[in-house]
Amino acid sequence: MRKLLYLLVLSSTVLSAPLSAETLFLDVFLNGVKVKELVQFEYEQTHFWSDENVLLTTSLSDYAAALSGRIDYCALNLIQCEYDVSTQRLYLTAELALFPAQRIVGFSKSGLQPTKSFGALLNYDTYFRNFSGGVQTLDLLQQWRGFGNFGMIETTANYSKYFSSESQSSTNQGLVRYDSFWQYNDEAHMRFLRIGDMVSGSSSWARQVRMAGVKLSRRFELDPQFVRYPYPEFVGSAVLPSDVEIFINSARLFAGQVAPGPFILDSEPSITGLATATIITTDITGQAVSREVEFYIAPDLLRKGVFDYDVNLGVLRQNFGIRSFDYASDPLGIADLRYGISDAVTLGMHAEVGADIYNLGGGTDFNFANVGVISLAAAYGKNEQIGGWLGLFGYRFQTRSWGVAFKYKQQQQTYQDIGTTQWVPQNKREIQVNAAYSFNNGVSMGAGYFVLEPFDGQKRQLLSVFYSQSFEVASLSASLNWDAELSATSFGLNLSFPLGSRYRANTNTQRDTTGKVNSLVAINQARVGNQGGRWAANAVIGTGDYSVSGGWRGSAAEYSGGFYDRGDSKGYFAQASGAVVWAENTLLLGNRIADAFAIVSTGGLANVPVVVENQLVGESDRNGLFLVTGLASYNPVNISINTKVLPLDTNVVDDRVTIMAAAGHGAKVNFELYQTYAALVIVQDKNGRPIPVGSIATINNENTPFFVGWDGELYLERLQSTNTVILKNGKLTCVISFNFAAKPNDIPVLGPFVCDAKEK
Repeated sequence: MRKLLYLLVLSSTVLSAPLSAETLFLDVFLNGVKVKELVQFEYEQTHFWSDENVLLTTSLSDYAAALSGRIDYCALNLIQCEYDVSTQRLYLTAELALFPAQRIVGFSKSGLQPTKSFGALLNYDTYFRNFSGGVQTLDLLQQWRGFGNFGMIETTANYSKYFSSESQSSTNQGLVRYDSFWQYNDEAHMRFLRIGDMVSGSSSWARQVRMAGVKLSRRFELDPQFVRYPYPEFVGSAVLPSDVEIFINSARLFAGQVAPGPFILDSEPSITGLATATIITTDITGQAVSREVEFYIAPDLLRKGVFDYDVNLGVLRQNFGIRSFDYASDPLGIADLRYGISDAVTLGMHAEVGADIYNLGGGTDFNFANVGVISLAAAYGKNEQIGGWLGLFGYRFQTRSWGVAFKYKQQQQTYQDIGTTQWVPQNKREIQVNAAYSFNNGVSMGAGYFVLEPFDGQKRQLLSVFYSQSFEVASLSASLNWDAELSATSFGLNLSFPLGSRYRANTNTQRDTTGKVNSLVAINQARVGNQGGRWAANAVIGTGDYSVSGGWRGSAAEYSGGFYDRGDSKGYFAQASGAVVWAENTLLLGNRIADAFAIVSTGGLANVPVVVENQLVGESDRNGLFLVTGLASYNPVNISINTKVLPLDTNVVDDRVTIMAAAGHGAKVNFELYQTYAALVIVQDKNGRPIPVGSIATINNENTPFFVGWDGELYLERLQSTNTVILKNGKLTCVISFNFAAKPNDIPVLGPFVCDAKEK
């Protein structure tokens, strides 16, 4: 009986063995990515139990937060599991719906902050002209600017003088002021405040006027990395870790890696109009999936939620360029507002309010289904007596190779705005139609039709057709114009081709509406690089008409001049332009500064080449300074120096700097250069053997350490006429002394010196 009982117990144990839990230590992978090593599981049939929540540290952390206690990883919702016995791995594959979308930025933003320096500058442009008949004119255009953390103060004026043996009118002679203002740019909020002279903002249907007062305006240029217009976000998904490539019109925009799950690529395509994106996803198994997306980029739209505004309060400017201080007395206000209510629709509003006049208008630009941009606008303007309407319709469509545009604007004669108070002529109807096509072989063709119908005056209709072709080194262009009202045709033909490596010739033939044909032949030599000379000469075939001009641009100014003879008019001219800058307690001369600049310091060393974006722009002067002009504000610029021409005994701490200057300001770039006064010193012990490699040396009680190399060679800098060197190696110390005489562009070898090491 007892034997039967033992047999039953043994049979029960054997039969139940396959059903009992087994302890395993496995590596866990989630959608092909290892998430943890050697996790303890209890394995029972197709179930893998664990007390450890391995998903908490993955991208499924939100999903894992709802799991608690002992987790069966092969019974989770939306997750499949597979056990690999040979590698002792548990593979978990989650459905894409569980993964959060990952945003990938396809472009890097600069962390540079705009530099706002303190100083002042003067841009000048002097122009002298001598006419036939003994009349000479002299003009001196001046632009004064002060800048700092307070913003920018600027005024522009022109001084004119007439010289003649005959009695001449004094009109426009003397000094005439143009614009004066104070402006503060708020880069953080992309806006600026101006007090002084200004030009009002405009919309597609409203006119601009000159004013004086206060302006508060959005200025997206203060942050060039901000994209104001809508652009596509490329969306995809990957079950496994994958490589993603995105091509726009066959040009690669992005290449990188993505983790499992959906992804969104945030990258601005540098194109305009209709385009096709190809998204290729290749997972770790080599399987590739490709899909295409069509989209339309319209820079004249605003992204959803983006505001654009321009508010002006003040009085009208009158007789600009003739009188320095001529302003109306009645106050007025002009405001423009645009807002992107969606990526496809942008709304705009324009308002003008004066003493006896007001004007209100609204419009929209929208793009649906990638068919182009449609513009609609309407405005009503009224003064004390009359009022009228204006309407506008526009359409624009562009692809990589062709585009079309249409604009129709019509208004009533009674329509009023601020411009009508300045006696600016109005048009009853304006029509503009354009079309162009570019072939892959460098050929471009286009046509335009224009209608201008004023209330008072002759209606004009013009049809224009153009053709251009670029060859390897030459270009050909032709145009044909037909004036419907005059029933007249004119055409032009231009050919440009090189003559060697530095010269270029042009031939231009034109026929005007009267039937007169002129053929012009010209040859010119362009400036090579940022500085140097240039010249040009041209003549009209069959006549004695000709002109010759030339110029030289140096580091401090640009000079030009020439003479001409056109039959009934002949003479000569001379011009000089440049800038005087005071900044960083430094006074420098340079070429005209339209926007930003940089003062480069080369540590007092002269004739050091200065390079901007890999282009040589000049050399430092005898004080080791150079003024870099022509910089674009709020754009990172790489400025470097060419160290290959420096003497051997020159130490260069850095040779490349990236800067970003604010509008109207300058940046100081300091390159740390100094003469090393160096020598290679040979040090031996009393037995003639080299001092051990790695021995530490200090010179003239300085803290900077130097190290002995092979064969007892010790490279030392900042030597003086008399030098004392202390060498240490462990507990051993020795001292040597020697004299040094510096020689230009030379690093001498001194010694050998005997260093009798003693233990301390």
